[in-house]
Amino acid sequence: MFPITFPLRLGDKGSEITDLQNGLLFLLRRGWFQLDPREQQKLETVLIEEQQQQFFSDNATYQLLKSFWKQTGVQPQIEGVYQTTVEALN
Repeated sequence: MFPITFPLRLGDKGSEITDLQNGLLFLLRRGWFQLDPREQQKLETVLIEEQQQQFFSDNATYQLLKSFWKQTGVQPQIEGVYQTTVEALN
């Protein structure tokens, strides 16, 4: 897994997005988000589709980021990922 970089914004594409999604998938598969099993499976499926497209979507990628911000107390960052989120994820 490569370090996550910033800034990343909704709608961005590229390998940097895949790095972010790899980190989110790592947390998701380890039950870090404490989701209902069905919701977890749904998000994982959509996240993998987004990964294959290297696309920062408001579906799984952004939904998992919102959960991450809530659970860690990191200030939510509208439409993107900036320094505070990257520092917490890396």
